[in-house]
Parts: sequence; C-alpha cells; structure tokens
Amino acid sequence: MAGDKGGPSIRDFRYNSSTLTVDITLTLTAEQMAAAESTGLDKHFKLTSTIPTTNMVCFDREGRLRRFQSAEEIIDDFYPLRLRYYQLRKENMAEKLGRDLQMADNRARFVMEIIQKKLTVNNRKRLEIIQELRDRGYAAMAKPKPNEVDADAEPASDYDYLLSMPIWNLTMEKVEKLLKEKRDIEIKLEELLALTPIDLWNVDLDEVERMWNTMVDEYEERLADDEVNRKGQGAGRGKGKMVKRVVKRKPDVKTEVKPLGEPVPKVRKVGASSVSKASVTPKQSVVTTPTAVQTPTAVPTPATMGSDLDDSDEDVATMIFKKA
Repeated sequence: MAGDKGGPSIRDFRYNSSTLTVDITLTLTAEQMAAAESTGLDKHFKLTSTIPTTNMVCFDREGRLRRFQSAEEIIDDFYPLRLRYYQLRKENMAEKLGRDLQMADNRARFVMEIIQKKLTVNNRKRLEIIQELRDRGYAAMAKPKPNEVDADAEPASDYDYLLSMPIWNLTMEKVEKLLKEKRDIEIKLEELLALTPIDLWNVDLDEVERMWNTMVDEYEERLADDEVNRKGQGAGRGKGKMVKRVVKRKPDVKTEVKPLGEPVPKVRKVGASSVSKASVTPKQSVVTTPTAVQTPTAVPTPATMGSDLDDSDEDVATMIFKKA
C-alpha cells in the first residue's frame, strides 16, 4: 500500500472482518511504524474525520433558515416547540380516553336496560329508537368520516355504537366486561391527567433508553458469537491478496454414437488398445467415435471420415471400414 508521498506505508495486511466486526491486521516495518506514530495512527491511516459543530445553518422552529453557533443552541430553540406539542399530545390523549370512557358507560347501561326490559328495540322503527335514546340521555358518538362512501349504504347514525351491537352481546357477562373496561379507562385517564408535559417527555426518554439498552445487549451477544465464529475460521483466513483460482477440468467422456439406420453390433476390445473393432458383413457399416490413440497395423485404416467433427452440421461422424 503506497502512502501519500509514494512510498509504501505498510508491509502487509490481513483482512479478518465480518458483517459485525472490523478486524484488519497491519504489518509495518520499523521505519513505517515510526512514520505512522509521528503523525498519529488515526491521522496517518485516515481513520477519523472532523465535523465542525459551529456556524451551522438549518431551519429553526418556525421553519426559517437560521445560523446556529452550537448544537446546544439548536436544542434551546426547539425545546419550547417540543414541550408545546407534548401539551397538545396530552390533550388529544385525554380527549380520546374521555370518549372511550363515555362509550363504555353508555354501552353497559344500554345492555342493562334491555335486560331489565326498560328499553325495547325489537319491532320498532329506527327513528323511534334513536329519539328514545336521546330522551334517556345517551351520548351521541359520531363516526369518523370514511374516505369512500357507499351510495347504497344506510346513513350512519350517531348511535350506531349502540344499535350495531350483536344480539349475543346483550348478556350480563357483556355488562360485567363493559364495566371492567370502564374502570380501566378511568384509571388511565386519571394517570394521564396527573402528568405534566415534562413528565410525558421523561416517560418517552426512559422508554428510548430502555430500548437502547436492549439493542446494545442483543448486539453484544451477536458480537460475542461472531468473535467465536471468526476465531474458529481464523485458520482459513489469508492475506488480503487476490488468489488465483484453479479450475479442475472434467475428463473427456468417451461416448458411442448409434447409427442412424441399422443397429450397431456388439463391440469388443482387442488387447490393450482402446480402438473398437467389430465384425461386419460387406453391406453393414459401423459408426464409432474416433479416438486420439494410434491405430494398430492389424486394423484397416478408415476409407472416409467426416471433416470437422465439432462444427459439422451432421449429427454423427461415419467411419467405414473395408475388408483388407
């Protein structure tokens, strides 16, 4: 590896890194080590860089470009904005819990009055039932407007949260479940109202810290497992140099090609020679695969042979042996 001035800065290196760990071993001569230590190892190998944190230009809390002199100044500018949104968040959460509380209370009372025969919904017009619910003091809960409205659908009512309850919900078990749900919502609402916007912020910070510690623990476990795996594979690690791959070629496979017409007679080997020989009648022809071995003197030479066996358009190469 050449340095900025042209000379080599290291003698050798080994790359033992993984997807989790950066592990590079450098080998330097005494002169190279002295040069690296004189400028500092981090600076010599360009392992660090400097990011200025002064004179920064970014958008402020009002969405306007502004120059900040430090990171602390940015925090001071955005702190009131974030605190105000925690107050808005608290109000929104309290409003939602209050709505859920009122809905659970009305549902429990609705089921109880039907069980006690104080309210009848069977064989009555929808408008009559809605009017009676208003007279009895049931709160109207408007549904959120959907993105798409079905033209054939029945207009939504503010009392659908009561009238759309299945008939199997009109039981004492359902009443007990709704009353328990009401008590749980009351507890959540009381706890929320007791918190300040700063308390909500601290709760979020505690949750972030808890999740961060969990992530760190999981990462350290994976890091320990990765270290064990890398040590186990350390013997197979080599220098950070390109290694020439040697590709093993498959041996040539000798095949026999069947003739297009008559069947091929059985072939027997003669002696140690790899040349195939067959006894044929004068009108028969034998098709064999030519080999690169020397033809014995006892075997007649081929009279004709196809040219360019690899590139020929013919399917097979034909060798005709004539009687000597």
